[in-house]
Amino acid sequence: EPGVVQTLRVFRLLKVLRISRLIRFVQKAMAWSLLLSVRFAVQIVPVVFIALLMLHLLACIWFVIGTKGPSDTDRRWIDIFGEDLEQSSVVYQYFTALHWTVAQMTLGSTDVISVTSLERFYNVVLLIIALLSGSTLISVVSAEVVQLVMLKEDKMVKLSNLRRFLLQESVPAKLSAKVQRQAMDRLEQQSPIMEDTVSSVDTLSRSLRLELLYATRIPHIVQHPLFRTWASIDMNAVEGLCQKAVSFKFLRVEDDLFLQGEVATAAYMISDGLLDYVEHDHKSVPAEDRRSSPEASSWQQDVPVAGEGTLVETGAWVCEAALWCHWTHIGRLTAVWPCKIMVVKTEGLLQVFSQQWTIRSVTLTYAKNYHQRVVQAVPPHAQWPNDVKVPNTDASDLLSRDVDIELLKIAVQHGSVDLNPDEQANLEVELS
Repeated sequence: EPGVVQTLRVFRLLKVLRISRLIRFVQKAMAWSLLLSVRFAVQIVPVVFIALLMLHLLACIWFVIGTKGPSDTDRRWIDIFGEDLEQSSVVYQYFTALHWTVAQMTLGSTDVISVTSLERFYNVVLLIIALLSGSTLISVVSAEVVQLVMLKEDKMVKLSNLRRFLLQESVPAKLSAKVQRQAMDRLEQQSPIMEDTVSSVDTLSRSLRLELLYATRIPHIVQHPLFRTWASIDMNAVEGLCQKAVSFKFLRVEDDLFLQGEVATAAYMISDGLLDYVEHDHKSVPAEDRRSSPEASSWQQDVPVAGEGTLVETGAWVCEAALWCHWTHIGRLTAVWPCKIMVVKTEGLLQVFSQQWTIRSVTLTYAKNYHQRVVQAVPPHAQWPNDVKVPNTDASDLLSRDVDIELLKIAVQHGSVDLNPDEQANLEVELS
């Protein structure tokens, strides 16, 4: 049936889109991109809702007291209205009770009066609640309004300075409009909280700050096979890497992580978000070398066309080649969704490598093998390497035999394995 086929196609499409991940991206995009006025409304709506809910509950209690509560005067507040209120609709009875409740909370007027001791007591309780909560509610709303006004004024000042600058520099009208439009969007968005801007962290002890730093970085860094191997060999090396080389970077929509032609100084792991990688041209091999190659005709069809993008999703490593060789970006990586990026700086990695002898052999083997794959990635035998992918860089091949040998050495040193020197040497030969 055509309808069944179309339904199956829809379900297949939903599976491809990974709805759960899409929802998470939308939530983060809204959290980072809400307009100032919308954020104000989002913050005020819960307060108003709680206030209305409280008024509803208090009105219901007042109505129950008036119909079924004990009386020491042989009458209740509802008796003052006689049969008119009793014969009225439920809606009218409810709003009569709600009117009285709102009047008590706002010091307004009403024709309903208390005629029993319980009703008087309830009346006094509501007046005390109104005295305390009313001023609090007004303070909260006033503070939000003042903050909104200040943010609006700050935005207008920044936009005014931007327009003056563009006019002063005689920027072309088309570019000027583009700059102002993006600036207006960015000023309306909520910036993510950067770690170094959280002043409360500075009040913590150094040991607790380091514990917090490890907790935020280690779960991400050990997703890489090499650094996961580091963790199994020497956790101190991973902690040193987190201190000296690892940081986080946040990108808004349309932010560029790097541009073509820039010298790479770090590798990146997409902790959260979605990016678009566009490779403009191959820079790994000079153009004259490609033209002069006798095999050029056999691999020209593999050269990507400028503008064809590749989506880079959460968990992907980008520009790892920068850690193991001199690398220049050959494309542009742009955020499609708000992104959280883990940055691993090459300089910090080299410092840890030089100081931690326990992971030196494994890292050296991995680096040599990776560099060799980069050099050998030449068509027609392999695709040209780019910032997103280097052919034939499977971790199991890059780590090779050194991992087992290093783990054996660590186990012997810690006493987990009881071997004499000759037995250890023979076992290392077998593993190699």
